[in-house]
Amino acid sequence: MSIDIPTPEIPTAVGQHCYDGESQDQYQQSIGLAMEHLRTYMQEDRFYSGTPAADLQALRSRIQPNPHRTMSMEEALAELKEVYLDYAIRFHHPRYVAHLNCPVVLPALVGDLIASAANTAIETWDQSTSATLIEQEMIRWITQHLQLGFRADGVFTSGGTQSNLMALLMARDHYAYAHYGVNLKEGGWTEEVSRFRIFCSDKAHFSVKKNAALLGMGYQAVISVPSDSQMRMRPESLEHALERERAKGNIPIAVVATAGTTDYGSFDPLERISEIT
Repeated sequence: MSIDIPTPEIPTAVGQHCYDGESQDQYQQSIGLAMEHLRTYMQEDRFYSGTPAADLQALRSRIQPNPHRTMSMEEALAELKEVYLDYAIRFHHPRYVAHLNCPVVLPALVGDLIASAANTAIETWDQSTSATLIEQEMIRWITQHLQLGFRADGVFTSGGTQSNLMALLMARDHYAYAHYGVNLKEGGWTEEVSRFRIFCSDKAHFSVKKNAALLGMGYQAVISVPSDSQMRMRPESLEHALERERAKGNIPIAVVATAGTTDYGSFDPLERISEIT
C-alpha cells in the first residue's frame, strides 16, 4: 500500500527567497551584493557615526514591518545599509578601544556562512549527526589543551553569560544532591537551597548575579569578594568571606574565579583560589 502525501504549496513571496538547489545563482548574487556593502563599511575611516541616540530614533519609522510591501534583495540590502551599517559601530577600527570585543576572523565568517546555509539542528543526534561529532572533537581538543583531564567534557554555548548560567546550575544541583540527597530537577526547592552562596570578585561579570536570580537564588546568594590593586580577587578576602557566611548559617557551594575580567582583562589567582575550601 502506498500513501500519496501532497506537497504543501509555498506562498510565492516565501518561495522566491528559499535557499535550495534551484536558487544557487540567486544566493551567490545576493552574497555579492551584501559584500559590496560590507566592503564600503570596512573601508570607512570613522569608527562611529557620531549621531546622537535621540536622532537615531527617527530611523525607527523606516524599519516598521509592512506585510503589504515587497522588496527586491537589492532594495532590502540598500535599506539595511542606510538604517544599520551607516550607523553601526566599527569594532575592527584601530581607534575603537571601548570594549574587549573579539576580532572578526575569516574562518569564522566562512564557517558561519556554511552553518547558516546548512541550518543544522543540533539538539538531537538524528538531526545533527556529523555536527555533533565536530563539537565533541573540539571539546576534547580544548580540554586537553587546558590540561583538564580525560574526564572533562562540555558543550558549546552562545557565550559567557549562558556558560555561567549552566555552570552555576550544575554547581547548585550537584551540591544539593551530593550533600543533601536532593534532586532539585525532580523535587524542586528546599530550605537548604535558600542558604546556598556563590562567591566571586567585585570585578566579576554581572551575569553571575543575573544568573543567580534566574536560578531562583536571588542576588543575595552572590557574595562579592574585594579585589586587589590589579583587579584580581584577594584570596585572603575570599577566606574571610567563606568564614563569615558559614558563621551566618549559609552554605558556600561555588567560587567563580575569572580568567580575564570584562573591564580590565585581569586574571584571578586561579591556583591559589582552588586551594581554598
